[in-house]
Amino acid sequence: MPSKLPMFEAAAPAAASILGAGQLPGEGSVPHHFATSEREGEALDKTTPVRRLVEGFRTLDLDLVMAQFAEGAVFENIPMDLIVGKPAIRESLGAFMAIVARAPWVLRNIAVSDSGTVMTERDDQFELKDGRRVHTLVMGAFDVNAEGLITHWRDYFDLSDWNRGMGLEPDFGRRAR
Repeated sequence: MPSKLPMFEAAAPAAASILGAGQLPGEGSVPHHFATSEREGEALDKTTPVRRLVEGFRTLDLDLVMAQFAEGAVFENIPMDLIVGKPAIRESLGAFMAIVARAPWVLRNIAVSDSGTVMTERDDQFELKDGRRVHTLVMGAFDVNAEGLITHWRDYFDLSDWNRGMGLEPDFGRRAR
């Protein structure tokens, strides 16, 4: 029986390097790294919108960042309040990007969990327009839908370290418990 996803047959060497030897998709199966899109027979690399989001920060391209989100997306800097909906995310990220001169983020690792969540290990670096330089080590979790859009972005980091780098009180911005 021919594969329903012939692109895997053509891309077997690349897929083997991504998935590991012996883990190529079998008949009718799609690795967790991929989600079947609305168009029959296409597969979407769930890491793509996350990589694009990181590139959007590196280039301070708010439109590129926002193009990765579903309309009802949720952005959650875990120690802080939720930001719900694409307009609210744009407003928040836009205000932040307005004070940033450079953001050379370093994506150290990216993986897809067994449940399909994209996990990142990052060193988020920011050079602010006022001359301050702040960086924080971040673990991120991104839920990506079948259309290739981020529906929930969770970042885990030490807010106290970030605040000290910004010259703020250690608990500034922390959500009430």
